[in-house]
Amino acid sequence: MDEYNSLPEEEKPNYDIKNLGDGVELIGYNDENGHVDLSQAFTKSSYKFDGIDDYIKIKYDGSKSVEIKDESGAIIGTRNEKEFLGENGFTFEFYGKMNKGRSFNENIQEEISHSYMGILEFGNELRIGLYWNDINGRIIRNLCWNAGFPQNYASQSDREIHSYNEYYCKNDGGPNDFWNNFIYPTDGKLNDVTYFCLVVDPKIQFRSQNDDPEYDNLCVKEVLYIDDVKYEGEYNENSWYIFSTVIMDNCNEWQVARAHMGSGDMWHYLKGECYSLRFYNTALTEEQVRENQEKTKDYHNILVSE
Repeated sequence: MDEYNSLPEEEKPNYDIKNLGDGVELIGYNDENGHVDLSQAFTKSSYKFDGIDDYIKIKYDGSKSVEIKDESGAIIGTRNEKEFLGENGFTFEFYGKMNKGRSFNENIQEEISHSYMGILEFGNELRIGLYWNDINGRIIRNLCWNAGFPQNYASQSDREIHSYNEYYCKNDGGPNDFWNNFIYPTDGKLNDVTYFCLVVDPKIQFRSQNDDPEYDNLCVKEVLYIDDVKYEGEYNENSWYIFSTVIMDNCNEWQVARAHMGSGDMWHYLKGECYSLRFYNTALTEEQVRENQEKTKDYHNILVSE
């Protein structure tokens, strides 16, 4: 974004979008000739999503390797990027404005009314989004994330060993909603500026805090930061294992600003502005998250003031 904005206006139409990164594709930002028009995407301080058809595709097929370092920083080996994520978890960070965009049924090409906004999706399995509800004129927002139905991908031998309940844990989606579907309230309205960061750390494991003994499963740590508030949760370890191995083998790209939810043929777009978006294939510490938050906000303020 900085590189593009620093160009003279006459040079911007010739900017090579390959500079945005390997395997990055912009969808919906086209001019009348069908060419990518980055003026629809970038402002001086943000990246825009129109809520109609704008989104970003990022290739993530496991073709890259990640360096493994010891405590001194010396490289001691490499690991496939997907394997590395499965062992170390992930961190997703978003800073900007989020509002409701278009929702439609892909099969019948019909726009539908829905309260979900898709923020991030990985292969129709890992999804992060925002629900909204207008209650007496006050917009209530709830951030939700899940990683699909892991038991559907388990082998027959795994199903014989593990019961249906063993793929789930404490759930905030509702008393009868055992789908690792975590929902967190956010204090704000649609289009408010919000910083949030989701961290999943499979290296930290513990027993589920679910009151139902049937769901007393081994879990991995999950933390969500929304502005200055921190929420600690849990994600079923069996589910994480299935997701990070079997499911991830079939997922080859991330999509930013749209996601499925409700059924496999419903797409939900995000309308808003993104000031900063980062994805790490490891779980950041709270200190690292707070440092990112502070620096991200400071840098955005500098861009706005210029």
